[in-house]
Amino acid sequence: MKNKIHNYDFLLIGAGLIGCLAALELIKKNFKVLVIDKNANQFFDNRTLAVNANSTEFLNSLGLWKNLKSKSEPIKKIFISDYINSKKITFDHKSEFMGNVIFNKDLLINARKKLKSKKSIIFNIDIPIFDLKKENIVCIKNIKYL
Repeated sequence: MKNKIHNYDFLLIGAGLIGCLAALELIKKNFKVLVIDKNANQFFDNRTLAVNANSTEFLNSLGLWKNLKSKSEPIKKIFISDYINSKKITFDHKSEFMGNVIFNKDLLINARKKLKSKKSIIFNIDIPIFDLKKENIVCIKNIKYL
C-alpha cells in the first residue's frame, strides 16, 4: 500500500464555534480544509446567540439554519437600558420578528456534524503549535497531511 499524503489548503486548530464556521465557509468556497481539536466534547456552552436576518442567511448558506430554525426562539422586542439613562430604549417591529435566539451548543453540534459528513474534522489531536509550519508534513494518527 502506498504512503499517501493528504493535501489541504487550510489546517484549522480548534473545533470551537468560530473554527467550525470558518471551516464551513472555506469549504463552501472550494478550499480543502481540515479542522483538528484536542477535545471532542465542547458542548458545555450554555450561552445564546442572537441571530439577525444577515446571520440567518449566512447560516442558511452553510446548510445549518434548517436544523436550527425549529430550536430557535423569535426576538419580538429588544430593551436596552444602562446606568446613565433612566428610560429604556425599546426596539420592536409589529409585522415581523427582529431575529432569533439560539444556543451556541446547538450551532456547534450542527456545524461539527456537517464537517464530519465532509470528512474535514479530527478530534483527540494535540499537536504543539510550534510543530506546524507551512509546507511541512504533519502526521496525525499515522496519516500524513501537508
